[in-house]
Order: sequence, then C-alpha cells, then structure tokens
Amino acid sequence: MTAPSEPSFRYHRPGLAFEVWPNRVEVQERGGFLGIGGKKLSLLMRNITDVQVEGFTKQVTITTSDGKKHKWQLGSDGEQARAAILAQL
Repeated sequence: MTAPSEPSFRYHRPGLAFEVWPNRVEVQERGGFLGIGGKKLSLLMRNITDVQVEGFTKQVTITTSDGKKHKWQLGSDGEQARAAILAQL
C-alpha cells in the first residue's frame, strides 16, 4: 500500500508549514535569516489525544499522549485543520 502523494490539509505562510497526512501531522517552523534553520516536528496520529481551536486567532492546540501541548496560530484555517486531524483519528 502506497502513501498518498498529497496531504489532506495544507497551510503555508512565511515561517510556518502545517500539513495533515493520513498517519501524521508535520509542522515546519522556519526562522532565522532567509528562512534558514528552524525546526520540523512530526506528530503521529496514534499519539494525538486531543485537538482544540481556541481564541480569536484560531490557535490550534494538539495534545499528545505524553501530556505535551503543541500550539500554532492558523487563523481562519484553524477549524479546517482540526476537522482534518479528527477525520484521520
């Protein structure tokens, strides 16, 4: 079985790339000069316990099974990101 070539949800803005795949959520935060550096985070769907969208800025909060909370501001696309993640769980 091959993995799909496209994520089910994609959000890009300068400094942040947020993608929902069938088995994971990938987030790449770019920083520094010309976007060099930054960090990439992959959260497996089996480790995600809760997804919330909070506040006026539509901040997406993903809680993992080890108790950690990861937060990103996706603006008006926050509800779409939450729906895409919950559809995969």
